[in-house]
Amino acid sequence: SEGATPPYHFPTNDSSRENMLTLYRCGPFVDLCRGPHVQSTGLVGALELLTVTSHAHGTDSSPNDGVIVHAEPIGPQGALTMHRVSGVAFPTKQAMKMWRELQQEIAKRNHRRIGQEQELFMIHPCSPGSPFFLPHGFRIVNTLREFLRREHLRKDGYDEVMTPTVFTRALWQQSGHWDHYAEDMFFVSDDGHTMRSDNAVLDTGLKPMNCPAHCLIFKSKQRSHRDLPVRIADFSALFRNESSGALSGLTRVRQFHQDDGHVFCTPEQIYDEVRKILSFIHKSYSSFGACGVPSGKHARSSRTHSACSTQGEMGQMVFEYVGGRWCLFM
Repeated sequence: SEGATPPYHFPTNDSSRENMLTLYRCGPFVDLCRGPHVQSTGLVGALELLTVTSHAHGTDSSPNDGVIVHAEPIGPQGALTMHRVSGVAFPTKQAMKMWRELQQEIAKRNHRRIGQEQELFMIHPCSPGSPFFLPHGFRIVNTLREFLRREHLRKDGYDEVMTPTVFTRALWQQSGHWDHYAEDMFFVSDDGHTMRSDNAVLDTGLKPMNCPAHCLIFKSKQRSHRDLPVRIADFSALFRNESSGALSGLTRVRQFHQDDGHVFCTPEQIYDEVRKILSFIHKSYSSFGACGVPSGKHARSSRTHSACSTQGEMGQMVFEYVGGRWCLFM
């Protein structure tokens, strides 16, 4: 019927995985899509096409979204080849001109180009998404680590640790990663073969974050409330099974080191501890030429105990320090 969504579009709607479908209408056209769609093409004052790609329907390279402008049967089985066009739209030509100028400036500062020219790091197909830091780049890494140790860990009372890379399934089940994060983890079976998380024989996994390891350290001995706060810092390697299409230079990788830390404290100590962390964020950005703490989102992603700060208390803490330039998401 007129405006009906073509049948080959159904598998490309990711929302169907969550038993929820979204439909968008533009005139007579009804699209099964995550959206959103503009209410009218009259709102588009300028348009620039970026890429045109073809995908064989049903393969791993099928697009998950985007505009499918044409599909045609090919081969003896009549399989569909879908052509995907991606682009950007602007309300005015002036807005598009400003965007083009910004893209030129971004290209000049592309860290992948700078990393290659200055021999800072490399990425090889033999280890996708896992950077090799070359001598010049590793000097920068060590300088940054020493800055963190000098200006934050030592001054604010953190103890640096090194934790294992591989942990048993029991720990990931206890932490909740097995149920909520398994698809983004690397797992290893007893016979040494790495497998996906839907395989029942998986026994151990490479850590995607340090939280469970630091909890094990804290729990390793009896502690008194007089010992609190306990502050732990860690530069150990982390591993996340990012899809190959999402990998991008140093901004999206499968192996990385972060300036990670956890603070174990009483509810009464939360306010001062968070203020210390925000103070260091402010100092870090200022040290590297940024003007104060940038705008952004402050997120607390962990489960909240009833004894911990409420959303209002945490929000007030952030607002007082950064002047309301961050949004709080609980």
